[in-house]
Amino acid sequence: MSPKGVAIVPGNRVIVVGINGEEYQVLDISTESNPQRCGGIQLDSGINGVSSILEGDSDAYSYVITDIDPEFRIIEGGPGGTFSPSGIFESATFDPGYQTANNRFLSTFSKPQGTNIEFQISMANLINNVCPSSGSYTFVGPSGTSSDWFTPSSGESIPFPITSYLNYSNPGQCMRYKVRLSTTIGTNTPVLSDFTINYSP
Repeated sequence: MSPKGVAIVPGNRVIVVGINGEEYQVLDISTESNPQRCGGIQLDSGINGVSSILEGDSDAYSYVITDIDPEFRIIEGGPGGTFSPSGIFESATFDPGYQTANNRFLSTFSKPQGTNIEFQISMANLINNVCPSSGSYTFVGPSGTSSDWFTPSSGESIPFPITSYLNYSNPGQCMRYKVRLSTTIGTNTPVLSDFTINYSP
C-alpha cells in the first residue's frame, strides 16, 4: 500500500489508509517496536484520508475519503478499538415502491480461517404508508423463524421463505437483512462485499 493518511485511535491502535494493496489497515502499537496487524479492508477505489472518533458508548468510527462514489464513507470499528469476537450489522431498509415477492438473495464475502458470516432477512408491510422503523422488523433464517441463520457460500443463491411469521411477511414491501460476523482469531475477520436480492412485482 502507498499510504495517504493515518489516524491514532484508543486502545493503542493506528489506522493507515492509502492506495494499492489493502487500502485500510489497523495496527496494534502496544509494543511500538513491533506493531501487529489487527485487520483491514480492501477498497479498490483507494482511500485519500481518514479521521476517527470514539463515541460515548465506546464504538469507534472512521470517516474516509475515496476516489469513487460514494466519496465519503463511514467504517464502524469495534468497541474502543479493542478486539471484538463478534458483531451484528443490520442494513438500511430497501423499499422498491410497491409490494413484491422476494425470491432469493446472494452475497459475496470473504471468510478467512477461524471466521464465520451468517445472515437473516426480513420483509414487512407498510404502516401508515411508510416502512416500519428499525425496531419493528422480524428477522428469519431458512426455517422461516428467528431460530436459525442462513450460512451460504459466497455467491450462492438462497431462496427467501415465502411465509408470514410475527412481523415478517413475504410478499411485502420493506426489506432488510442482518449479518452476524464472528472470529476466533484476533487477526482474522470476515468481510461482506455485497448483498443482492431478486424480487418479483
